Amino acid sequence: MPTPDQPLLRVFFAHPKNWTDEQIDRETNALAELFTAGVTAAARMKGKPPPRVVVISGRDDYKRAAKRAGGWKPWARSVAGPAIDGQPRFHRIVCPEEYVGRATADIVRDAITNDRPVFLLDKGRLRRITEVRTVNPDSWVNGWRLIAAP
Repeated sequence: MPTPDQPLLRVFFAHPKNWTDEQIDRETNALAELFTAGVTAAARMKGKPPPRVVVISGRDDYKRAAKRAGGWKPWARSVAGPAIDGQPRFHRIVCPEEYVGRATADIVRDAITNDRPVFLLDKGRLRRITEVRTVNPDSWVNGWRLIAAP
């Protein structure tokens, strides 16, 4: 049970738009388990309480926040944009695929610019994304490649 003084770690899951609801839900839950295990182990080593991990899928956040943000582009900027009142909307961003569309590429670039950790989920392992390369700017679905540290 979370305590009032327990820190919160909000994670944005930048899944492909064409995934089914079932796949999004399953992978979001698996990502929450992966992050929770990792931050719990790290907190124990430091003798601190672990943060409460909340993973939000891109689908759910878009439904909740896009209209208020002013549409698709402003919403995408809000995901990894500068912190407001000292707190970012999301502390971490995770992408499950190496090749992404324009919106995800923009989110990842913003995250890197704003020193927000962004990761590629690769076979159950999180690899830090360091760069976004344009492969085919005419392909809005997978025209950008996420480059991650080994």
